[in-house]
Amino acid sequence: MNTLKTILLCVMFLIFGCSEENELNPLQIKFKNTTPFSIESILIGAQTIGTLHPNESTNYIAFDAFNFDTGLPDERCTGTIDDKPIESYNKFYWCGTQKNTVYEGIFEMNIHLVEDEDNIIYLVLKVE
Repeated sequence: MNTLKTILLCVMFLIFGCSEENELNPLQIKFKNTTPFSIESILIGAQTIGTLHPNESTNYIAFDAFNFDTGLPDERCTGTIDDKPIESYNKFYWCGTQKNTVYEGIFEMNIHLVEDEDNIIYLVLKVE
């Protein structure tokens, strides 16, 4: 009888214990910090990423949806470099004619820095 309980417990563990949310979600995105700086408190869309050091990548992260504009990632990407908040360049994508939302797929994106004409530095996402 104890053997049967052990077998049932193992089967239940295999069925319910081995599935992860990431395996079930059809949209997976991996991010890489391509800047020469450590970026802390990274927030992409509504997803908290945390800290990424230079050339460090996340694992694939499950998203419910991700926005694009003309093929470019159109989600807000913010973080902190050397205790200075860095805003998202993606907020400047005002055109609405080619905006779309994806709900499935596997993407790899790099986090870059861009500087505008006023010498303000922003974070920007680019699909690789």
